[in-house]
Amino acid sequence: MKKSLFAAAFVGVSIAAMAAEAGVIVMPPPGAARIANADAVLVGKVTSIEPEDVMVGTTKYRIAVVQIDDAIKGTKEGVKSMRVGFIPIEKPKPNVIITGGRPVQLQVGQAGLFVLKKNAKDTFFEIGGIVGYYVNSDKNDDFAKELAAAKSAAKASANPQASLKSKDADERLAAAGMLIEKYRAFRGPKAGQEAIDAEESKLIMKALGDADWKTQVNFASLRPNAGQLFQRLGITKADGFTPPAGANYQDSAKAWVRDNAEKFRIQRYVVDGK
Repeated sequence: MKKSLFAAAFVGVSIAAMAAEAGVIVMPPPGAARIANADAVLVGKVTSIEPEDVMVGTTKYRIAVVQIDDAIKGTKEGVKSMRVGFIPIEKPKPNVIITGGRPVQLQVGQAGLFVLKKNAKDTFFEIGGIVGYYVNSDKNDDFAKELAAAKSAAKASANPQASLKSKDADERLAAAGMLIEKYRAFRGPKAGQEAIDAEESKLIMKALGDADWKTQVNFASLRPNAGQLFQRLGITKADGFTPPAGANYQDSAKAWVRDNAEKFRIQRYVVDGK
């Protein structure tokens, strides 16, 4: 699997497999980082399921053939379909209750937005994680918003610093989300912190200040949430932020971001100066 600037946030095959077995949900990174890390992002529909499962090491995959309706990232020109693997979950025994997260179980006719990674040892792609890497389009009133967020993030992933200067607010926020995830992903107890470039910090803060802070919190969504990104910055009373008693937290945080965009410097985690 190729390395990425955002690889620390990426959910790998082994983690997904272990999570499936344990019945737990692995919380995904922000949507923009998921798109940045993806090997392919597309809108498509399952047209068939291959008759034979595929073993990669000790993990069994079932292969769906997905017709590509909208190639957003990582697909070769002219390719009309893609093999997408998923970890099949067998039917439970009678009187057995299954709880927790499970991998998406694709079926013929199922359609939506796929956030995929290339399987390292075989010729198929797979859904990137348990939660937040597949958005069903059927009877989903928010699908158009999720698709727009994916496209903004895909565009920003090519050059996040340049996208911070875009005229499109959604693209700026997507870029800000990617960079906050990159800089603020904890790198262990021995990590120190240092200020990022002043101009880049200002642009990230302005992208947050221009955002809609009323977006509902949804960890599975690909849409950036300004409030969640703000909390990743590690801002404390020492930075001059203390929400007034009884005040709306989001309104107070947004006002602080706007007032301090020029002077606050975002800190990044570093290990041995890197």
